[in-house]
Amino acid sequence: MLQLTGLPASWAASFPPVVLVFGTAFAPQDLLFYAAGVAAAWAIDSAARRSV
Repeated sequence: MLQLTGLPASWAASFPPVVLVFGTAFAPQDLLFYAAGVAAAWAIDSAARRSV
């Protein structure tokens, strides 16, 4: 959500590789992908804890 501030775009103007880390545009579907990643990490962590 940092992209909503415009800061990554201004940083990229002075150091272009910043785009690879922060991007320059916000896409609402990213929130869905973030949630899916958190759910996957939680499931993997829970499974790993049960096996120990």
